[in-house]
Amino acid sequence: MERKYDQSLYLMNLSEIKPSFSKHVIKRLKEFGINTLGELFDLYDDNKRLNSIYPKKGSSNSIYELIGTTRLLRYKYLKEDLELDKKSGYLDFGFSGRAINIIMLNGWKLGRNLSNYERILKSDNSRFLNSDGIGELVKEEIINKCSILREYNEEKKIIDGNNSKDEISILTRKLNLLEKKKELLNMQIQELTDEIERLKTKTL
Repeated sequence: MERKYDQSLYLMNLSEIKPSFSKHVIKRLKEFGINTLGELFDLYDDNKRLNSIYPKKGSSNSIYELIGTTRLLRYKYLKEDLELDKKSGYLDFGFSGRAINIIMLNGWKLGRNLSNYERILKSDNSRFLNSDGIGELVKEEIINKCSILREYNEEKKIIDGNNSKDEISILTRKLNLLEKKKELLNMQIQELTDEIERLKTKTL
């Protein structure tokens, strides 16, 4: 079977990427032979296969976690536009049910206003995020997904700010956007390098 995406994506195991899926979603994906990021993106492109994972959408939030998180990952690795707006809700962001409960119990209004997720990443929330009542996986999910949303929001501001007639200002904004993409590419290169080294170590 011809692979649509870069080979490196098919080497990235879903259990090791960030943001990660909840355990029961990972288990469900494995049952359908989806183990790598490339395979996940192939699945996302095939509506029929995607719907077969969770046939009854209304019976579980897992399908929304699967779709929402995959969209975040496609933005992170493919720079595909999330097409979110200020009316986008929790399910659009791919948060698991447990993460949504924690967010709502803490009074964070993520989903009612796209920019509100930045509050979660501020230092004054670190005590809550590091409390004994929050598991490490859920804490990582909240931080990782909010970080991607912050990056997305910052990028959209750069793009939308291009109504200026000042050519230098426009080029500067574009340069800033390219710098952000460069940082992302360097991160992906490092992740792939680490994965290769890990595989080499296993074979020794």
